[in-house]
Amino acid sequence: MTHFMRILFLAVSVFLFALPALADDQRAVDMTAVLHDGNGRVLKDFSEQAQGDQACEKCPALTVGRAVDHALKARFPDEQNLPGEQSWARALLGDRVKADKAARLTLKEAETIERLVMKAYTGEVIAQIVPMLDPNRKPPELQ
Repeated sequence: MTHFMRILFLAVSVFLFALPALADDQRAVDMTAVLHDGNGRVLKDFSEQAQGDQACEKCPALTVGRAVDHALKARFPDEQNLPGEQSWARALLGDRVKADKAARLTLKEAETIERLVMKAYTGEVIAQIVPMLDPNRKPPELQ
């Protein structure tokens, strides 16, 4: 094998190895991960609270997927004119990822989820979900 052929083989090998990473704009997120409060206690999904269960003892744990599903299906005050098609798309995304151990999200889906989770939840939930969606994102400075 000539020197040129070796270099060409090496270049093609590196390109083919990197190609899936370049083409893949998706990330996997464990939507079954359980969320916790600031003291390490499991957060409850109060949307499942049964009548008479004041302490939500029978409520399931609030998972990333359940929180994401709630945020995707919520109607926020600044979205009163959100087209029905977008509500539908969000609901379908919530249904798809709600209980997925390795949910594959496009960059657009992850950004949408992140934006809506920030509207729907307090800091303790946001601080757990956002790093799962974007591990490289740094929190903003306090103002």
